[in-house]
Amino acid sequence: MRRFLHFLLFAAISFTPLSVVNVLAELEVAELSRKEEVDFASEILPIFRKNCLACHNSKDADADLNLETPVSIGLGGESGAMVVPGNADESQLMYHIRQNKKPFMPPRRNKVGANSLTPYQLGLIKLWINQGAKGEVKNVAEKFNWQPVPLSMAPIYSATISSDGQFAACSRGNQIFIYHLPTQQLVTRLSDPALGEKIAHRDLVQSLSFSPDGKILASGGFRLVKLWANSFDENARIINIMTGNESLIGMDADYESDIAVVAGSAGGIQAVRLETGMPIWSDHISNTAGKRVIKSPDGKSVAVLFSDGRVRTWEVDTGTRITRESSPIKSTVFAWLDNDRIVSAHKGGIVKLWMSNNPGRTLFEWKAASEVSALLSKKNSETVFVGQVDGAVHIVNLNLGKTVKVINHGELVSGLKLNRDENQLITTGGVIAKLWDTEKWSIVGQFKGDPIIDESVHLAEQDLAFVKAEVLFHNSTVEEKQKQLKNDKDAYKKAQDTLAAHKKTVVDKVNEKTDSELALVKLNGEIKELPKRVEKAEKEKISIKELLNTAEQRVGKSKNNLINIKKELKASALEKEALVKSLIKLGAAADNASSLANASQLEAGKAKG
Repeated sequence: MRRFLHFLLFAAISFTPLSVVNVLAELEVAELSRKEEVDFASEILPIFRKNCLACHNSKDADADLNLETPVSIGLGGESGAMVVPGNADESQLMYHIRQNKKPFMPPRRNKVGANSLTPYQLGLIKLWINQGAKGEVKNVAEKFNWQPVPLSMAPIYSATISSDGQFAACSRGNQIFIYHLPTQQLVTRLSDPALGEKIAHRDLVQSLSFSPDGKILASGGFRLVKLWANSFDENARIINIMTGNESLIGMDADYESDIAVVAGSAGGIQAVRLETGMPIWSDHISNTAGKRVIKSPDGKSVAVLFSDGRVRTWEVDTGTRITRESSPIKSTVFAWLDNDRIVSAHKGGIVKLWMSNNPGRTLFEWKAASEVSALLSKKNSETVFVGQVDGAVHIVNLNLGKTVKVINHGELVSGLKLNRDENQLITTGGVIAKLWDTEKWSIVGQFKGDPIIDESVHLAEQDLAFVKAEVLFHNSTVEEKQKQLKNDKDAYKKAQDTLAAHKKTVVDKVNEKTDSELALVKLNGEIKELPKRVEKAEKEKISIKELLNTAEQRVGKSKNNLINIKKELKASALEKEALVKSLIKLGAAADNASSLANASQLEAGKAKG
């Protein structure tokens, strides 16, 4: 009977129309009746806060529906009005929370711990809607007004260094500072655009860490982690300065005046406003190409070395030519000594000093020991640094007209540069850069190679070390895996053998079953024949009894015959014994007769003789 009831229940569920199933899925709604109005803030809002506001609030309004206040509820969502004041039965909100219309609210499977509403809660919401869906919520802040961290609160809670040793980051309050370690300079302060300029977190930054490649910095604040990428400024613009197919060869920019002067591969000269990228003036020197552009110390003039060996100068603001074709020819490098004078190097190691507005007159000439490859002047001084192809750097005092100091870079000198205070000189050439103290002329530091390449090599070595470690780890497990593979193969073979044995056993069992079935058939046949055999045996039993009686009679008769035979045998034995005795006697008589015969023959022979 119970199984029958279960079947009826299954059949009823399986073959019930879909509409009936939906009705069965609806949640029960309690019918509440009371005179006082339902208070939204104290009665309805707690229900929504526990089961609905996680997804339907002013910050995160799923489906554009905010259930925080009667006003926001009245605005509805993306599917229209959610409540019809005074008519709960026609309100979409009731359809969803009763779960008779999808989407069911709250979802039956959710990650915020929201539960389906109870009959009383549903009845209370229904009553509130029927009463007009009114009410107000006090002290609900639409937006938090975060207060900034005081500037005086700037503890350093965390610091970190990139794996390549190029950058360091530290926190001060809610700010993050990035430093370039080789130059010991502040690079930047990180800014979150949503918080303001140079503000990284809303709260104090308490942890920092670079990624292994140093390209990403992770910062941790209160319940928040941010990732910062080392990338180019998104506001940077790429502008095409040169016209036509001309390539840019040289450039010098004066950031104070916001003007850059560039020289091209076809002899073009152009001044450009850095802020806008718009050209100020342009000029062109035919049949030659620009090689190097250098502005004067005051930024008012610019000198350009061309491939024809001449140095030509212009006024930066107007583009007016200062030096024309009368400048010294076959110049290889040049430098401004001051705002009016230019020093240039020529073939044969000749160094000349001349006025930019009167290039035809040489003010000073000096011959170096070898070809000159770099020139640099010291401001407010008559000192010129002359770099040579033999690796020597001559410090020449023009007032004295001679070399006052020689330092050795070691390779062809390709560049010379003074720091802002002019108390340090850096010489470059080959793969080496040397930093010199200009007072003691001692080497402060020496740099070899290309930092970018070195960093790339370092990262590649890190990757190689990781790969080697991975290979070593995996190699260490190969033998173990091979042993395990062998064991697995042995186990597989054993399993195959066992399976084959089981299959054979099954075949044997099947054969045994077949034999047993045949034997059973035979036995059943014998059982069927058993009554006949019993009947036959009964008949045979009677015959056997008759035969037994006959045999017993015969045995009795045989016994009597045996007795008679024994008697006859005994009589025969007696007769035999008597006969033997007679034969013995006859033999003795025969022997005697033979002896007598022999004696007679002997006597007869004797008689004849």
